[in-house]
Amino acid sequence: MKEEVRMEPSRRAARSWVIRTHPEGGDGVKRLMAVAGAVLLISSVATSAGAKGATEATIRGPGLEEPLTFSGYGESANDVSLLAEQSGFFPAMFGQIPDPMEDNRPQKNLGLRYTIRYTVPNPAGGADEVVQYIFPYAEGGAVTYTPPGQPFMEGEGVDGERLRTKGGWYQGLSPLKSALVDAGLPPKAPEVSSRTDAGTPVQSAPSLSLTIAVLSVLAVLAGLVLFLFRRQRWQSVRREA
Repeated sequence: MKEEVRMEPSRRAARSWVIRTHPEGGDGVKRLMAVAGAVLLISSVATSAGAKGATEATIRGPGLEEPLTFSGYGESANDVSLLAEQSGFFPAMFGQIPDPMEDNRPQKNLGLRYTIRYTVPNPAGGADEVVQYIFPYAEGGAVTYTPPGQPFMEGEGVDGERLRTKGGWYQGLSPLKSALVDAGLPPKAPEVSSRTDAGTPVQSAPSLSLTIAVLSVLAVLAGLVLFLFRRQRWQSVRREA
């Protein structure tokens, strides 16, 4: 008996396909179609989102009297598209295979931190803001960090929810710093008078998770000590009675 596989092409193809298989030996086909459906879903979302890149970006940080502004629609060789390409904006937003993003902070001197704020249009007609931190004077070339979980593009995710940034650390392409200098960034790291001027150090997600875990353990230990103390005191009262 032939197997019939019918797919309805749509933006969310992974949820619209119908499969009818022979009751015996159909598990392999179902698994194959599930994988294919997932790939189609990811491709459709990435294609839709990629066509709506950032329309504007501003950079603020030490040594800049006014923010650096990059404009355009992110779909051609203009300022904001070049910035997005060289700073790892797209893999940080949507993910990529192979994945160039790193979970852990690079073990080197990153230098001063600047903040990039991207304006990303959404299907509802408004715009979302996505934040990315950049370290243009880092040893070995500029480095960026995009906090994970930032919401954007309402209705483009699974079940109509917002997409969220994948996030992570990214080693910028070699022309990145040169492009920033051309846009007005000081060629050399400016002198800063305080730690605040240098920018607050970024804590990557794994480090934050470790901090939370340590605090949780300390809370449990504190509770245990308190319990033992009260128990010992109660036993002392009973003996005296």
